[in-house]
Amino acid sequence: MKNLLVVTLAIVTCILVPAQVGIGHWQTFQSFGLGSAVAVKGTTVFCGTDHGLYSYNYSNTEMQEYTKPQGYVGLGVKGLGYSPKANAVIVCYEDANIDIIKNNEIINLPQVKNYNIIGDKTLNNITISGDSAIISCGFGVVVVDLRLEIIKTDVKFSDNLAFASANCYDAAIFNGNYYFATSQGMYRVPYNSNIKDLSNWTALTGINAGIYNNVSTFNGTLYFSYSNYLTNALDNSDVIYSSDGTTSNVYMAGWNARINDITANNGRLAFLSNNEVRCLDANSNPLPPITGCFDRTTRVDIDAETGVWVSQVGAGLICYKNGECSIHAKDGPFSKNVWDIDIVNGDVWVASGGVNVSWGNAYIVDKIYYRRNNDWKWFNIPDYGYYEPHTDIFNIVADPSIPGHIYAGSWGTGLYEGQNYLPSTQFLSPNLDSTSVVTSLTYRVGGMVMDAKSNLWFTNSHTGNPLKVKRKNGTWGTYTLNGVNNSNTVTKIEIDNRNQLWIAVEGKGILVRETDGNGTPGPNQRMLTSTFNQGDLPSLNVRALECDKDGQMWVGTHDGIRIFSPSQVFNSSNGNINGQKIVIKDDEGINELLLKETIINDIETDGANRKWIATMGTGVRLVSSDGREIIHSFTAENSPLLSNNVYCVAIDDKSGEVFFGTDQGICVFRSDATAADDTFGNVYAFPNPVKPGYDGPVAITGMAENSIVKITDIAGNLMYETKSEGGQAIWNGKKYDGKRPSTGVYLVFCVNEDASQTVVTKILFVN
Repeated sequence: MKNLLVVTLAIVTCILVPAQVGIGHWQTFQSFGLGSAVAVKGTTVFCGTDHGLYSYNYSNTEMQEYTKPQGYVGLGVKGLGYSPKANAVIVCYEDANIDIIKNNEIINLPQVKNYNIIGDKTLNNITISGDSAIISCGFGVVVVDLRLEIIKTDVKFSDNLAFASANCYDAAIFNGNYYFATSQGMYRVPYNSNIKDLSNWTALTGINAGIYNNVSTFNGTLYFSYSNYLTNALDNSDVIYSSDGTTSNVYMAGWNARINDITANNGRLAFLSNNEVRCLDANSNPLPPITGCFDRTTRVDIDAETGVWVSQVGAGLICYKNGECSIHAKDGPFSKNVWDIDIVNGDVWVASGGVNVSWGNAYIVDKIYYRRNNDWKWFNIPDYGYYEPHTDIFNIVADPSIPGHIYAGSWGTGLYEGQNYLPSTQFLSPNLDSTSVVTSLTYRVGGMVMDAKSNLWFTNSHTGNPLKVKRKNGTWGTYTLNGVNNSNTVTKIEIDNRNQLWIAVEGKGILVRETDGNGTPGPNQRMLTSTFNQGDLPSLNVRALECDKDGQMWVGTHDGIRIFSPSQVFNSSNGNINGQKIVIKDDEGINELLLKETIINDIETDGANRKWIATMGTGVRLVSSDGREIIHSFTAENSPLLSNNVYCVAIDDKSGEVFFGTDQGICVFRSDATAADDTFGNVYAFPNPVKPGYDGPVAITGMAENSIVKITDIAGNLMYETKSEGGQAIWNGKKYDGKRPSTGVYLVFCVNEDASQTVVTKILFVN
């Protein structure tokens, strides 16, 4: 250490970097456009969406997300309500989970989700009464005490044969009675009776028989709506009734509309249709209809300044106030759909289509979207004249040499190119061949890879020429593959460090073909199968191919993983080749194969040559470079991972952020490894300064690969020593004695692997 200190070094000044997600922390990128619910709390308006929850404060224009990494359930909001008496917001989710937000704390009530009942657990709507929330459900009714934060009572329709097939859509309290809007009529139950006893429920008479979906009270009158739409989706002529508790009459006749919500708040009543809001003032007088502002609405609420707030599909949250409309959408991905992600130079590109496990179409038309400079944008793909719109664009490759230049492959509508962050071309015939598997004009791109010279190789499945290349110079090539014809599903493709193409053929295995490195295949090809000495694959259904930093090819199948040495494919001494099995020890010390009997969707290599493995149904694993040690095992149950069905992984080599594409959207984990070169880059530490109360890791990034890192106080006393994972080293922020350093400046000495380069940076601790 003394020798290191006397070396003349250029001290790098303490660098303050923009706020970043800390090492080991999570972030979600959720789509907030599909508005599903709204609730006003003072000047804050909560908006629930099909994929998340956020709020907007109209007094200071601040927005806030409420996500799984923060402790919320975070996905699929079905209902919102605010109780001024309990000062609590209640959130109901599509999986029947419930969160209560009170005093900046989250209280989760999973009881309804865990009910062991047969039937629909959908939570349709929330009605606030004092400090209680009445939740109308597919199976009945749940009443939550927001003050005590407990389920107070519930009603299960399955308890009575007369209600066995009923669905409750909304509730209200009026003149000493509960009123429930259900799929088989309007019901009244005395407030002081046992609502669990369904014999106490009395159907209202003198009204249409059928489905009622909304009910509310205002100025001594009960309002409720009969839904023609829920009976017949082509009939939008819903009927609104008013009642004094004895007699019910048709109200507001002649409005040919589908009624999505009836809500009273802050001295007004709002009737919400798909594209219009009609309100009553404090004296129950009709106000001019609000039109030209809304479309595809879901719920409505009213603030204390007479602002009308609507959750809407496609826009999130919209407000009408003082004669003007304003949209308050939260930035996020175009949709939750994601199948493939590619990250180049900080740009995050997403293909939103998909296929099922047997390579059938998912028929998703959610385009291509991307994140650039922290903003999410999307490709508005034009009509290129093809008879069928784009569908299932499910793989994507970004060109590292040209910003904004990408290719995307569809399982049906061909190959797309984008330039300068805009869509430019759709390639069909003659560049691609069509297949007759579905229709004669179906063009299936199963996988893509760009080689070191920016030639795009891709598979053209179910054709006689399943291998294609679009060279950087603009020329095209089309090639056959031995033993592969137009009946075969040809999917993933990867290139190794010997310029060999690895091509997955469903039900056959992997075909390896040489290339000359300049965009032309060589003559040698070989099929690797499940036969011993001919590949020994655990399954002939291959879904993942990844060439790691050591040049080894990792293969993910429907039954785990194998590793191949590309040099042995055509050059083994006896012609035999078998995939290497990865043996690990389980928690009880018993040897087992890594992820045996697990569908592997994707494998990606990080800066430390470790492997991130995406699975179907069991989440994500991070394993050591040789796969024999499981470093992280993330599931939806033990982490903020959005779902255990993980379709893809992508790694930002510069930041170490690992992106997971799941069936519930995108989430990110900040890993401790980044990519590295043999030389130092912009070396800095973060967080820096380390502020009082921070007890997490400190990252030193921008280093040469396998650097030695020593941290000392200003006097040169060694406090910690470690080695970088790729281009980043992690310090736990403690001295060797386990204590936090005192306030002051600390030096970070970095030496590359062969000791030819050194650099020093500083970290400021504040206590």
